[in-house]
Amino acid sequence: MRKKIFVILIFLFFIIPTAKGFSYEKGDKYVTPQWVFGFDAIRVGVAYGIMLTENIEAGASLFYYHYTEDTEGYFHTHNVMRFSIDFLYHLKVLDIEKLDTFAGINVGPAIDFHKVEYNEFLSENNIKFIIHATPFLGARFYIKDNLALFGKVFISYYSLSKNLAINGALGVTLRK
Repeated sequence: MRKKIFVILIFLFFIIPTAKGFSYEKGDKYVTPQWVFGFDAIRVGVAYGIMLTENIEAGASLFYYHYTEDTEGYFHTHNVMRFSIDFLYHLKVLDIEKLDTFAGINVGPAIDFHKVEYNEFLSENNIKFIIHATPFLGARFYIKDNLALFGKVFISYYSLSKNLAINGALGVTLRK
């Protein structure tokens, strides 16, 4: 955890103040592979977006995550596919030209392929369908006109485990 905080502080204090020349336009397209951290899952995904206006972006994302939990003597394995429709509003919060800040929400279904092992001889498989709505705040810092470092923070409610969690994502955005 300390390493993550240190990397974020380095980014905030040394990289952001050197930014110049960022702008976005209607029709710009973005692809962002992401690694999501937080909760107890390993999550990877990709998001696609297109600027509808100067400040509004719409898109879609697909994520996969896997996690396990041991509750009351039962071992649970979850393999989840999550699809989202994403809506972002781009803000000029800081006067740093290469910094693109945004707030948004993604909404969509998730499918949980869930296995419960009761003991070494008895297990049960089932599929759960979940609808999620996840608000988020994020930023892209452009190191080239078509390449940015990406980060976001979001709040998730996991109906499977009844946990409310703050999570984060890091990635690289490619802009066309």
